[in-house]
Amino acid sequence: MAETLISPGVLARENDQSQVTSLPVQAGAAIVGPTVLGRVNIPKLVTSYSEYLANFGSTFISGSDTYTYFTSISAYNYFNNGGTSLIVNRVASGSWTPATTTADPIRNEVESTLLQVSPYNFTGSAASTARGGESGTYTGVAVLKDGVATTGTTFTVVRDTAIGKLYTGATAADTDASSIAFRFNAGTNPVDCLVGTSFTEVSIGGGSGTGAKATVVTSAEIASTQRGDISTITITTPGTGYKAGDVLTIGAGSLGSGMIKVAAKTPSTVNTGGTTVAGTATITEGSTAANKYQVANGTASSKGSGATFTVAYGKSGKFSASTIATAGTNITGITPAATTSTNLNVADLVAAGATIAGGGVGGVVTVTTLGGTLTAVNLVSGGTGYTTSSVITLSAASINSISGYSGASGGAATVSLGNANIITEITSITPTNATAVQGFQVGNTITISSGDVASLTGDTVFTLTSSDLENASGGTAAALQVTAGAGNDQDTNNNLIIEPTSIVLVAQDAADEFALSNVLSVAAANIGTPTLPPSVGSADLQVTLVDADIKDAETFTLETLTDGTIMNSGTAEGNNGTLTNGTTDNIRWEIQGTDTATGTFSVIIRQGDDTATAKRVLEIFPNVSLDSQASNYIERVIGNQTKVLNGAGTSDPYISTVGSFPNASRYVRVKEVQYKTPNYFDNNGAAKAAYAPYLPDVASGSFSGAEGELFSKTGFPVYTQAKYYDAITDGNTQGLASTEMAVYTDAFNLLANKDDYSYNIITSPGLYYAASMMATPMNTLIQNTQTRGDAIAIVDLVNYSGGTVQTANAQAASIDNSYAAAYWPWVQIMDPDSRQLVWTVPSAMIPGVYAYNDRTSEAWFAPAGINRGGLSTVVQAQRKLTQTNRDTLYTGKVNPIATFPGKGVVVFGQKTLQSQASALDRINVRRLLIALKSYIVQIADNLVFEQNTAATRNNFLSQVNPYLESVQQRQGLYAFKVQMDSANNGPDVVDRNQMVGAIYIQPTKTAEFIYLDFNILPTGATFPS
Repeated sequence: MAETLISPGVLARENDQSQVTSLPVQAGAAIVGPTVLGRVNIPKLVTSYSEYLANFGSTFISGSDTYTYFTSISAYNYFNNGGTSLIVNRVASGSWTPATTTADPIRNEVESTLLQVSPYNFTGSAASTARGGESGTYTGVAVLKDGVATTGTTFTVVRDTAIGKLYTGATAADTDASSIAFRFNAGTNPVDCLVGTSFTEVSIGGGSGTGAKATVVTSAEIASTQRGDISTITITTPGTGYKAGDVLTIGAGSLGSGMIKVAAKTPSTVNTGGTTVAGTATITEGSTAANKYQVANGTASSKGSGATFTVAYGKSGKFSASTIATAGTNITGITPAATTSTNLNVADLVAAGATIAGGGVGGVVTVTTLGGTLTAVNLVSGGTGYTTSSVITLSAASINSISGYSGASGGAATVSLGNANIITEITSITPTNATAVQGFQVGNTITISSGDVASLTGDTVFTLTSSDLENASGGTAAALQVTAGAGNDQDTNNNLIIEPTSIVLVAQDAADEFALSNVLSVAAANIGTPTLPPSVGSADLQVTLVDADIKDAETFTLETLTDGTIMNSGTAEGNNGTLTNGTTDNIRWEIQGTDTATGTFSVIIRQGDDTATAKRVLEIFPNVSLDSQASNYIERVIGNQTKVLNGAGTSDPYISTVGSFPNASRYVRVKEVQYKTPNYFDNNGAAKAAYAPYLPDVASGSFSGAEGELFSKTGFPVYTQAKYYDAITDGNTQGLASTEMAVYTDAFNLLANKDDYSYNIITSPGLYYAASMMATPMNTLIQNTQTRGDAIAIVDLVNYSGGTVQTANAQAASIDNSYAAAYWPWVQIMDPDSRQLVWTVPSAMIPGVYAYNDRTSEAWFAPAGINRGGLSTVVQAQRKLTQTNRDTLYTGKVNPIATFPGKGVVVFGQKTLQSQASALDRINVRRLLIALKSYIVQIADNLVFEQNTAATRNNFLSQVNPYLESVQQRQGLYAFKVQMDSANNGPDVVDRNQMVGAIYIQPTKTAEFIYLDFNILPTGATFPS
């Protein structure tokens, strides 16, 4: 559009003079005081009470009670009444540091050169070394590595019998009083054991321990019993857990089972032939041959072997098949004349008249006739009781009784039995070496094959029954003996091994580096001179390092953003993964999803009091890496910055920031990355194998190592001595003593920097002017606030117990400053976090009153009265003030906190602590000036280094005048004038590189004293005009 008219016409132009600079930064409040969480003397801006709780915590335990700091009460009331921004500066006692993961490290698969620290016990790698000798605790003993002395690595070695391993004894004999065998000899020593036998892997029972085994050797035969007892016991596996007084046992059958009893055994099946003269023979196990026998399982699953027997055989009284010619008076006239009969029962013949002399009965025979004469009797089988003296006499009648036979007559025919006519049978076997054989089972068969003994035909079988076998009895030892105490000798009343039960690291010199398979040793002379022979173990203590003995390397270290021991969640875990010191205030870490293919893992921050099955996840940082070149590098994702207070104790402290990446986590920062994986992938996109061990193991852990208590240990050694709420005293305020006042001073000096910290109200609830130890920090607070010129300090004058109208006024009289204000008395509230009725200082409540005032009105309105000064959360005031009390306090520059029926507790004054009467002795005017200066100075800031010309000055005026007009319209000013022109910016001013502005204001005043004149006129009077 054309800017000028060339030909006649109308040009409409715009000149916008309504522009106002965007609203400058609005300052909120600042609170200095103790908190449960947070960094000490590192101011932090929060914008809500929930953010305050997350960063600074709420309640804490002192003794057996729950408390809340005034700081939390003030923050709650400030935000609850409309406050929007709050700078919190934590103060505390002593040295304060954050917690880290160093003691419970986030490890990877890279072996470090460091040994595990106490309470880690190296006994698992000590094998069978340093046994015997004397028991004791040997502290700080020198360690050799692979036979060479280390620079300064030392162990503490405890050697005693606590592991509870059985000790054979100085010798294994049952006559040695130090031996286990002696204990059995003193108890119940079984006397029916297999003789002279070494039994290996014999289980030792009884007692409180487990796992012991021994080699037990039995004695020679006891008194021709073919049995022995325990001679020696050599412990081959010592077991663990045995104690003094334990009664050991050896089970029945352990020292001989399935042994054949020393007695004759009769056969279950006998031989069927052979007429050898009665006798005995010695038989041994073997294949079929003379004087051999065979063993079979029979009905059992296994069999014994090796026995030697004496076999007995004799006449059985049974017929052996043979023919005997008759003698005596022959029987003749027999029909049939020439034949051999069928089988005849001897019993039938006897019944018909035959007789038997010399023993015998029954059996089967046949008779032979020739020419009608009885010539022979043929023995077939059977019969019992026949002997070589037996004579069978047949009569004619007995012959005629035979079916088909007749005509027999004459005298009597006799048959005399001899050796060849009676079968010889094996009658028994008796063990002759029962002292040394076992393993037989019921159902085993012992067979003497046909012809193997005395030419007897037919097999003879012995089937073993339970009555043929026996097991050795069990043994029970006398109670184990242990001589307790340091200096206890192995071979003096000790049935348990003295050995290393604890080997812990005392110190590792920085020059000493260790690796897998290094052999660490301690000389026997330094640890009680163990003396057991090499077959049991080396006398020197030897530890061969394995993976578990050496710390895995620490991948990276996390550090809490909060200082103090409250962040120490503890390394010990209880049931279900609970941390012994885990609380809602501290945290724990967890690593999940480690993936070597992608080089990523997830970092999880959990609440300290959660469990393995009920995790309370606070933050998750998924798929982070150790690749410092990648966008998901752990420091870049989580953050690594920390703020450091410099110049503590000076008048000019400041905060510096260490670290490159802002903290995205609300709880932790990455303190250090020990193993980085730059350019994790090669040119083909494959993960570099060398980096795989660098990634953290999947695990969880805790934070520890933080310093700093919630109370002054110097002033109050135990929690119960710290004072809170209405109990605070001149030397004990919320657990802080005189030594902590310097921390307050540092905080106030730090917050004096108006470039870094913007606020228009500052308070430090818990400090009060009447306490001499608090005077220095409080004077610093007031002076610094005045120097800043953009805030007002709310201060307390007296504690609860020392508070009266007079004492409050007396303290206020010593302060003369328009940048400070004081209120009285104390008030009682329902604490929002502990849910308890507590008394609090006025300064904890007043920032909330100011916040409500600013939210509903303007900063230049009085934060007092029914409309804007109500304390809705207050239950009661320490004292209900009368009109006279209020007058006295207000005259003394103390703003009363009054109680009105139906109205509640109300702030009923708005004076500053300025003594000289002026507009600035009122809070609304002081806050008006603060608001105007803050706003106009921010406008002027933009003109610094601009050209000192009328255009620049007009730029200033064009922004300031509209702003002041708006303040006037909002009842902040009666009138104003701004001058910045050549009149006050002459050449001499310009030459000094100065630009001067003069701002004249007439601030509005509050109606604090309202006079209502009620005039009573007579009837008919005229009202004044």
